[in-house]
Amino acid sequence: MSNGGIIGPVNDPITGTISSNVQTFTASGTYTAPTIPSVFQPFRVGTVAVVAGGGGGGGRYGGGGGSGGLVLTPATYPIPSSSVPVTIGGGGPGGGAPGGDGSDSSFGSDLIAKGGGGGAHNGGGNQGGSAGGAANGPNYAPSTTVQTNFPGIPANSTGYGFGNVGGNTPPTGTGGPGTSYGGGGGTGAAAAQATSGQGSNGGSGTNLAPFIPGATTIGGGGGGGTWGGAGGSGGSGGGGPSGPGCSTGTPGTVNTGGGGGGASGPSPKTAASGGSGIVYVSQAQTNVAVASGVWPLQCQYNFKKAGQWT
Repeated sequence: MSNGGIIGPVNDPITGTISSNVQTFTASGTYTAPTIPSVFQPFRVGTVAVVAGGGGGGGRYGGGGGSGGLVLTPATYPIPSSSVPVTIGGGGPGGGAPGGDGSDSSFGSDLIAKGGGGGAHNGGGNQGGSAGGAANGPNYAPSTTVQTNFPGIPANSTGYGFGNVGGNTPPTGTGGPGTSYGGGGGTGAAAAQATSGQGSNGGSGTNLAPFIPGATTIGGGGGGGTWGGAGGSGGSGGGGPSGPGCSTGTPGTVNTGGGGGGASGPSPKTAASGGSGIVYVSQAQTNVAVASGVWPLQCQYNFKKAGQWT
């Protein structure tokens, strides 16, 4: 009974550590996971963040561009061992009228962040990962966001998607002098309603540093434009502010998915472009012990409790 009353061999575990690893993509490419023993593969987990390109601001006197949508997985997301194609979406162009939509970013075929909606010149902003801001006329409401209910996100990733609506225009006004316009939505918050003589600020972005080592704040909405007042500020995370007077606004920051700032009137101006997206893949450090055969119950209990049993 030297083995505790177990009939059969008592195996030594195969032990090791899956090292932490972060890969950052600012241009389209291919993710290749670091090599580990195949027996450890079921324990390879981590976090993936996919950020789409931001929408461009609306031209002449326009709304701010919406940020690119964000897909952020839990820390227990299975990291593939095979190569995975990565696509980085570009920012939408600043419009002479409506701003252009940003392009989608993706990690494989399942995790797809939707491009930000362009800011409006007249009416509601474009639908997008985060929606563009409204512009011109009284009480134009913003368009909707599509990131949180995009059907391309797999069923087991409910809650992975983040995006918000842009700001609307004031309840009164004609689109003439003193009119102000909505900022674009951000991944962290919607843009506020514009007020008379003040374009609304873009919605705030999302700080990814708590989830991924070395990551930054991404996904700010672009500031809304104005006619004769003050332009809105860009949202934290790369949103471009709108300038006062007759100005084009500022582009969204590259590789943040920030929305472009809307243009300010009265003379026609082409607005600023959105920022390109980014993808982070963070493999978590994990201590592993695996073995086949017969094990003493105490060993099984210890490794199961530590989350190292398969």
